[in-house]
Amino acid sequence: MIPDRKGLHAACVVNQYRVPDLKSTLCTREFLLKIKDGQIYNPKVTDTHHRQCLNPPPVQVLHDMLCSTIEENFSLIPDDKRPMVAELRRQLIKGKADKKWYLDILAAMTEGTHEVFNRNYKPPPKVKPIDEGFTVANPDGFFDDLEVSKKRGTGSILLTNEQREQRALKRIELQNANMKLRLQKQQEKLEKARKKDADQRALY
Repeated sequence: MIPDRKGLHAACVVNQYRVPDLKSTLCTREFLLKIKDGQIYNPKVTDTHHRQCLNPPPVQVLHDMLCSTIEENFSLIPDDKRPMVAELRRQLIKGKADKKWYLDILAAMTEGTHEVFNRNYKPPPKVKPIDEGFTVANPDGFFDDLEVSKKRGTGSILLTNEQREQRALKRIELQNANMKLRLQKQQEKLEKARKKDADQRALY
């Protein structure tokens, strides 16, 4: 009876293989069975050149590093290991692993000489994706008088120049109406204050 994925992962760990994290998309039942049967390049703990990386790059960068290392050095790989490395490259198309696994495999494949293990290595700067949003035509005025959302990822509404000026005019008119109301209330307060002062003077 073949155990489930979790059981296969545990068996590989017990047998000293450096396997990807169980939660990673690379760590499939197929992948683990190929490790068990020796059909894929995935060294044991005793076979790897363990190296430390103080500032490892993101998973995607490590993934690309490993794929590039395989492709650039494939002709130098011994004949007995070439089919296993080729299978690893095929599996890397299907999923990704965790940082520790990538670093271990890179260390094993390059004997610890990969640039990521250099003392002065610095990961590439993070680039924030530009949210270009989306635009919606508004010929029928469906979106008139609506505030454009400033929340990231919600997109924006594109208005014509005339519609934009109409909205600005309405805002000014509303502001003027509010100002007139405030002036009226202030005038009423002023009249009440004058009457109160007059009443106080009359008492004395």
